[in-house]
Amino acid sequence: MTEQRTLADNRPVTAICRQLHRAYRDMRLYPAEHPVVAESLGLLAGLLDSYLSESGLLLLEVQEDQLLQDGEPVYSHAPRPDNMAFLMFRDGIRSLTFHAGLETREVEAFVRCLAQANDLTESDHDLVTRLWEQDFSHIDYYVADPFLGGEVLREGTIDVLRETVLRRLDQVRSGEGLAGGPRTGRLQAIRPTPVDLSRLDSGESATGEGPADGSQRTVDEAADLVRDFLVVLLEIVSTDSRNYDSASYGEEAPLTRALVRVVETYLEGPDWAGLELVLEQLQQLEAQGRCPAGYLGLVMSQAVTAERVGRLLAREGQEAPPDTERAKRFLRAVSPWTTSALLEALVVAEDRSARKHLLDLLESGPGLALEQLASLLEDSRWYVVRNAVQLAAGMRDSAVVPHLERLRRHPDARVRREVVRALGGFGAGPVVLRALAATLDDEDSSVRTLAARALGWLGGREQETSLLAQVEARDFPLRPQEEVEALLGAYAAIARERALPLLDKMWRRRLLGARPLAVRLAALKALAAVPSAAAQAVLREAAKSGESQIRKAAMQALQDGQSGRSGGGGGRP
Repeated sequence: MTEQRTLADNRPVTAICRQLHRAYRDMRLYPAEHPVVAESLGLLAGLLDSYLSESGLLLLEVQEDQLLQDGEPVYSHAPRPDNMAFLMFRDGIRSLTFHAGLETREVEAFVRCLAQANDLTESDHDLVTRLWEQDFSHIDYYVADPFLGGEVLREGTIDVLRETVLRRLDQVRSGEGLAGGPRTGRLQAIRPTPVDLSRLDSGESATGEGPADGSQRTVDEAADLVRDFLVVLLEIVSTDSRNYDSASYGEEAPLTRALVRVVETYLEGPDWAGLELVLEQLQQLEAQGRCPAGYLGLVMSQAVTAERVGRLLAREGQEAPPDTERAKRFLRAVSPWTTSALLEALVVAEDRSARKHLLDLLESGPGLALEQLASLLEDSRWYVVRNAVQLAAGMRDSAVVPHLERLRRHPDARVRREVVRALGGFGAGPVVLRALAATLDDEDSSVRTLAARALGWLGGREQETSLLAQVEARDFPLRPQEEVEALLGAYAAIARERALPLLDKMWRRRLLGARPLAVRLAALKALAAVPSAAAQAVLREAAKSGESQIRKAAMQALQDGQSGRSGGGGGRP
């Protein structure tokens, strides 16, 4: 009974793997713009979207000749040269994960990498390199590096190693680390008094005079000792504050350093109960006026470092730490005082999952100042700049727009894509519109596609001219289908009735020279954005076509147009 239920649960994944193989095979056999390829990719994207919207992620284990989900085979194909599992396994990939939010562009790029895998064996590239170049946002993979004895090599590790060396060299030359600004709640500093709390872990007294009770303590006893010591420290905090002396609570004061060491010990565990106790008690003491305002922030800003944040969120092998959500709750609670540590952890994080958690913490935190991101926006590492752009977008501060406008010329397309997404969230200001219109000439199709979609929502008559110039360009019929649809859709959304003659002409079959089917279908899809009787008449005529794909596209556009009107007017504000 259990086996039957497991097999039933795996059927959707088996269907996805079967369609992935079909799309991979079709892309090898046909040109990229062929309708068969488009249909295979569309079906695959639909299956993945349906599964991920319900399950959140799809994790596949890669073996030499098959793919597994939860230990059950979901894909197997005998001939090795044509076996997707073998292609991935051969180049060291040991697992593959698709995440919710997966974009059609990513599906197509992933299948294209698989289809070209055998062609890469005679070049300096391999499948892993080609996948790395795509910088997928919703696809993860893990690699067993033979030079590491089969150990898992996380995506991004090589970049991090290289960039870490360069960063450390720069720090040695400049004599400083990552700029973090002043600590929140910093009080007057006094001459430090050595306090060695590391002896607590071995059972010795804090003064270093030997074992506290002359016996070897167990792990539980050591934890109890730290907890007892914390209680004593909190009592001292409360007692001293009755006769307030600011020097007693400075950054280098013995009392402060002792509390910081306790928090560090709990972070190394991690001991969540201990951390929650420190937070609760210091918050309560501050609220009651029994310790200086900002003292909790002073302690946390020193104890919570980028290195410790990284360890709390780092993945072990293919599994996330079991306490990830608890770690996020703690880091969110202390984020008002640890923004610098979170930013530095984001810069050096080599694990994609950890970077996502850090971005979420920073975006949901107390807010960032442009000054904190300025240096990251100018960083030489593309992934640092991309993450900074994503954070800048969440600020909704118009002062960041000039920085984003400059970055639309960044040499890395992955950064430019994020810049376009960010600019689209700042509304229809003149600087934003000019930047988006100029981006229509970007060398990367995916960047142009995103810019066209943003203009469809924000643009006006001036941007209509820029879109029309792209549509009338000589190479327009040869561009990727997603870009063609985006440009025609944006043009129709802005021009409306003025777009009808061109769109009507585009969907029809030409007497001399064949217009690509993808362009004809995109023109019909764009007509759905034109809220007029004339557009409906064109679509009804196309719905009677003798070509089945044209007929289906027209009927779908009619349905989309009706839904848009009933929902508020054609999808444009």
